[in-house]
Amino acid sequence: MYPGNGQPQQNWQPTYQGLGYYQQPEPPRNRKNLVMIFSIVAIVVIVAAVVTIVLLNRGSGETPQTQPTTTSSSARSSASTSTSASAKTDPLRPRNSGWTVIKNDKARLIYEVPPAWRVVANGTLASEQLPDVKLSSPADIGSYKCENNSYSRGGLGAGTVAKTDAAKQAGDIAKAFGAQFYSSGTATVQVGEPKQVTHKDSDGKSMKGVQVDAIITTTGNTCLATKGKVSVLVFESGTDLQYFVVNGDLEGGPADPPPPTEADLQKIVDSARG
Repeated sequence: MYPGNGQPQQNWQPTYQGLGYYQQPEPPRNRKNLVMIFSIVAIVVIVAAVVTIVLLNRGSGETPQTQPTTTSSSARSSASTSTSASAKTDPLRPRNSGWTVIKNDKARLIYEVPPAWRVVANGTLASEQLPDVKLSSPADIGSYKCENNSYSRGGLGAGTVAKTDAAKQAGDIAKAFGAQFYSSGTATVQVGEPKQVTHKDSDGKSMKGVQVDAIITTTGNTCLATKGKVSVLVFESGTDLQYFVVNGDLEGGPADPPPPTEADLQKIVDSARG
């Protein structure tokens, strides 16, 4: 057997004319010469047989073939799948590029905000009308002072409350915080109809919830926005309700800082997940 594509060396006897054909020797003159001739013929036959076997083996194509490409491809595919799965299940990876992710352990929710928003570490805000409703892990945007009073252009937070009708609870929270956030003026709160929504949690599973939006209009305070919005998202869990509250000014107030866009406010709501 010869390695690679090399050819066997041609080391045949002088009388060999090709496979199966030999020159006729001269008549033997004595027994010694005859023995020598038979020996030479035997050697030639053996060499011919070996050559035939080698050629047949080479023609059969049974040389073992390695397949490094298949193994390498499988390894790359496995590594790619593992990386993709890791990225998919990372709960703190932002779904909106460049946004800040907030993990709220009390509410068992994750949400995210644009870069302009400020996360308030360890902050809480209680509802004045609903004693059991408190906003934890809050964030705000556009803080400013006007006539020696402090304001902001928006804020958010989340929490949990005892299980009850999700749509009614969302409406009650929207109305309560709508009045509270704009209480420095004369505020009118209009609560909209509940909308059924579906979000994807960190594992890609569906989370069914209810969203209620409230529009607030104000008069009597030139430092305050004349129009604002409060959106409340409520998810039903096994033993309680998880709620997420997002507020932002829409119109009025100072030119600087400007209010957040309504599109960004909705994207914040949409980012909420378990």
